[in-house]
Amino acid sequence: MQKLDPKKLFSIFNASDESIYIEHNLQEVMENPFVLMGMVVRGLENFAIIDGMYTMKYKEDYEPYRAPVQEQFYDRLYGYLVKIDFTKFENIYVITEAYDKAGVFKALSHLLSYYVEKEMYERCAIIKKIEDTLRETGCQTNNNTSLDEFLKEIGVHREDLRQSDRHL
Repeated sequence: MQKLDPKKLFSIFNASDESIYIEHNLQEVMENPFVLMGMVVRGLENFAIIDGMYTMKYKEDYEPYRAPVQEQFYDRLYGYLVKIDFTKFENIYVITEAYDKAGVFKALSHLLSYYVEKEMYERCAIIKKIEDTLRETGCQTNNNTSLDEFLKEIGVHREDLRQSDRHL
């Protein structure tokens, strides 16, 4: 079996979409809330896969590097998360309507648990506030949009319903 090289290990986890966007002069993509949230969600998924592969392949050789690599990687993901302006309704809408909600809330919950364990409570408070904002705002928007989509699907307009209610 090949020996574990710590330098290569860190470079695997350091590869990021951000460097690719910069290389291709697409820095503005790094301001898009959909892209940033995607980097958080997919980043956690990718970390779990790579971490599992290294744990199985290198076992005790990987163990001393596991926590520092995870911390460095999670800190980068947290940095992407806080770049999103959650005071703008359109950013919240994009994340709650156009993205995998279950994946978003699972990722936020995972990051929150990680930082609770690390006793980094300032980060916990920020993640919790983001999660609450998405739940509160997203639920209101989601219900109306779903109803409109359902009505459109069955060929009924909301205005038609209001008019028929007036006749009752």
